[in-house]
Parts: sequence; structure tokens; C-alpha cells
Amino acid sequence: MGKYIVKRLLLMIPTLLGVAVLIFFLMRVVPGDIVELRFAGESAFASKENLDKERVRLGLDQPIWKQFLTWIAGIVRLDFGKSMWTGAPILEEIRLRFALSLQLAIMSTLIAVLLAIPLGVLAALKQDTWVDYLVRIVSIAGLATPSFWLGIVFILGLLIVFKWLPPMVYTPLWVDPWQNLLQLIWPALAVGYRYSAVATRMTRSAMLEVLREDYIRTARAKGLWDKLILSRHALKNAMLPVLTVIALEFAFLMGGLVVTEQVFNLNGLGLLFVEAVAHRDYTLTQALVMLVAFVFIFVNFLVDLAYVVAINILVGLGANVIAPYDPLTTDYGAMLARPSAAHWLGTDAFGRDVLSRIIYGSRTAMLVGFACAFLGATLGAVIGVTSAYFGGRADLLIQRVMDIFLAFPLIILALAVVSILGTGIGNLIVAITIPMIPRAALVARSSALAIREMPYVDAARAAGFSHRRIILRHMLPNVMAPYLIMLTAYLGQAILLEASLSFLGLGVAEPTPAWGLMLRGAAVQFAESAPWMAIFPGFAISLAVFAFNLFGDSLRDALDPRLRTQ
Repeated sequence: MGKYIVKRLLLMIPTLLGVAVLIFFLMRVVPGDIVELRFAGESAFASKENLDKERVRLGLDQPIWKQFLTWIAGIVRLDFGKSMWTGAPILEEIRLRFALSLQLAIMSTLIAVLLAIPLGVLAALKQDTWVDYLVRIVSIAGLATPSFWLGIVFILGLLIVFKWLPPMVYTPLWVDPWQNLLQLIWPALAVGYRYSAVATRMTRSAMLEVLREDYIRTARAKGLWDKLILSRHALKNAMLPVLTVIALEFAFLMGGLVVTEQVFNLNGLGLLFVEAVAHRDYTLTQALVMLVAFVFIFVNFLVDLAYVVAINILVGLGANVIAPYDPLTTDYGAMLARPSAAHWLGTDAFGRDVLSRIIYGSRTAMLVGFACAFLGATLGAVIGVTSAYFGGRADLLIQRVMDIFLAFPLIILALAVVSILGTGIGNLIVAITIPMIPRAALVARSSALAIREMPYVDAARAAGFSHRRIILRHMLPNVMAPYLIMLTAYLGQAILLEASLSFLGLGVAEPTPAWGLMLRGAAVQFAESAPWMAIFPGFAISLAVFAFNLFGDSLRDALDPRLRTQ
């Protein structure tokens, strides 16, 4: 065990080095110049001489290789330098926000775990009863609901019903615990409920498989209590993929709550990421990526250590026939019109029919969702099963590469792809798919590790079958259960991510109808006077994701004969 721990700790070094190389050169490839941005609007001072002086002051006049070595030397000394935009020490910039992001991530994860594991186990024990259906509806509703939209609903509910809003200024837990919890409990509930959904479904799926294993039947035949069988035999053996999912979500929460932080006015690491990238602040962006990379790699190390110890499609295709109005037509005489017979869901600030824009927005959501989910889950499953099958150095190399990509927050990859390739649906699909592949690979690998030791795999090897045949025909079909869960979950996640990026202004642009774009700006601005602008697009997102995840659960149970109750 000691050698294993030391080996895994040492392997963090090349992974972090890979992240450092990738983010350093990625930031240099992204178009834009921080020096020109700083002098924007100050034409009197933006002479070439002044620009050159500023580059010398920031060290940007040095060769790229020398800038990189200087930065790496600072990291070794835990000196990340100063922000190129504000001039403040980077460690101080991070310190002011790290406690908030860490507390929010821990609270959200605890809420997710407290919801996911009991509900998942209960659904598995009561399979195909009303309890199972209720749990699946509750969990899929969480998966279908964007956390930022749920946050908006929380704020609207508190404002309208109780005439009260959460505190807007962050108070540390050790200064005033009550004031701190009053502010962070609401975003934690929104995010925790959202991220409990995948863990609930994974817990249910794993428990259903374990409960049908031979050793569970043997334990029951020996007359052991059901409670003892559940706690000592079933639950422990079902936790491997569940721990993987929970660990991945926690690492993501440390820097990925950009939209939720904006909704609740939280000055955390996610918001700092956006500001750093927008200002082309190389040193601050690099430091933040390295911080999130370390958190992810360390969490992944702990998980490895624990191992050792269809209606929406029809709407989109038939938008031309179903939609009552052209989604791009403006009517300034009907601006912010309430829901009525003429406009069933009201109009927006430009007089455009909300129902028509929601119907046409399903086209963007379905295209991005299906493309990203299929590519991400399929490529990730193949990579994960291949890694588990070969093991050894091949597995080690593949997992370190996956760690490097997992260390990058989605917002950084999205900004980089859009900045390098330009805007468009294709680039948006690439930006969303890339982070999904390593997540799917880790989950598929965790299931394939047990399958690799099965007798039929040994028999296939003894029969002289090729590696490709064993992986594709014997191992990959047996990870179909987690694959289907990932496929349907990623379909919903892709729709949510497209909406989130559009909400941030990084996805599709006006006047293209898109659900996230409808929630951006105007929906928040007119939330009190025209709440339908925020409610109906969010409900459309939730309904679409809910339907696909419910379909995925039913499909998974129908295709796996081991899970049939009759």
C-alpha cells in the first residue's frame, strides 16, 4: 500500500506538468493582447512605445520558452506572481475567493450525497414499484433542471412569497455562521439537487446489478438479515462507479459554478475565471487552472485509493409548422405582453413570441445535445474499456492524459475553442464534447476493471481472439448499463451546457432562438415585471432533459435482462 501511495503521488507531477504546458501555450494561442486591452479607450497613451514598455514590464517581450521556464520556476516556489490586469498578488486574489468556492463545493456535494445514495438504494430495493418511479422522477427532474435557473426560481420565490432576499455580501463561516449559511444554503441546494441526479441513477443501476449477483443469493439462502446483506455486501460493492461520479462532480464544482455564482452574486473562483480569461490575464488564468487541476488530481487520487481499499425531437423538426409566429419577427407594440390568447406564453422585450422562440430553440438544443452526448459517451466508453483491458503502463498513460483534460474547467475550453475556431454550432459541440470524453472514460473504466477479470474474458484470450475483438465484442457490451446512463445523462448535460454557455454569451448569438439565450440579460432584468421570460425557457430545458433521462432509465432496464423482475 505504501509503495502504491508513493507511486500515485509521484504520478501527479507529470500530470500537473502536462496541464501547465497545455494551459500556458493555449493562453498564448487565444487571440487578444492584454496590453492592448489595458490601453483600450486611451488612444492618447496607446502609442507603440507605451505598448512596448508595458510588455517589457509584464515580461511579455521575452521568448515564449523563457516565459514558460520563469513561470514554472515560480510554481515550484509556490510563487504565482502578480495579476497582469490588477497588479495584485495572485495568491491574494485566489485566497479571497477560495474559501467561498470550497465551502460551496463541499456543501453542494454533501447535499448531493445525502440525496443520491439513500434514494438510489431505495429505488433499487423497490424496483418497478411506485417508490422506484417516484425516486426516478425526482432524480431526473434534478438532472433536467439547470442549477442557475433553479437559483433564479429560488430568488423569485423568496422575493415574491417572503419579501426577502439572501445576503449579497459574503460573510466567512468563522465570522458569522448564521449569516454565511443564509447566503450559501440556496446555491448549495440548487447545485446539490442538480448533481445528486447522476449519482442517484448510478447508485440505483449499480445496486440493481449487485443485488442479482450469486453471492447476494448465497447470503440470503444462509438466512442473513436483509439489512446486513445490504450494508455489508451489496452497498460496498456498488459504490465504485458512484464514488467516481461524486469525485468528478466535486472537482468540477471548485471552478465550474460560473453561472450559479453570477445568479447569486457570489465572487468565487468561477467568476474569477471568466474575468481572467476576458482580460487575457495570462498569469491569473494559468494559476487558476493549476489550482483546479491539483484539486481534481488529488480527488482522483483519493478515489483510486478508495478503489484499492422523443417528443422534443418532433417539436424541433416540426418547428415551422407548430410555431404560431416567426421567432425573429419583432412587434414593438406588444413588448412584454402578458400570456394571452394571442401569445400563449407572452412576449419578450422586443415583442417576439416566447412560445415560438422556445419551439425553434429546441432545434439548437437537440442538435448540440445528441451530437455531444453520442460522441462524448461513445469515445469515452471505448477509451475507458481499452484502458482497463490493457492495464499496466497503457492504463497509466491513458489515465494521466484523461486527468490532464479533466483538470481544465469547461469555461476555459469553451473560450479557447470559440476564440481559436470562431463561433458556430460546430465549435460549440467540440467545446462541450471534449470535457465529456474523459468523464465517460473514467466511469466506463471503473466498470470494466471488474469485467476484465471475468472467466469469459479469460476464455476469449485463451481462444486467441484479438484485443480489438475482446474489447468491442466481449467487454464493451457489458458496460452498456453505465454507457446508457452516461449517454442519456450527457444528452441532458449537453443541453444544459449549451444553455449555460449561451446564458454567458459564449454560445449562439442573437437573434438565433436558444433557450439559454432567452434566459440571458432580459429575463433577469425583467424577472419581476415579466417573470414568464425566465420561467418558460427554464421549464423547456427541464422538460427536455427530464424526458430524455426518463427514457434512458427505461431503456437501460429493458435492455438488461438481469434487471427484469419477471
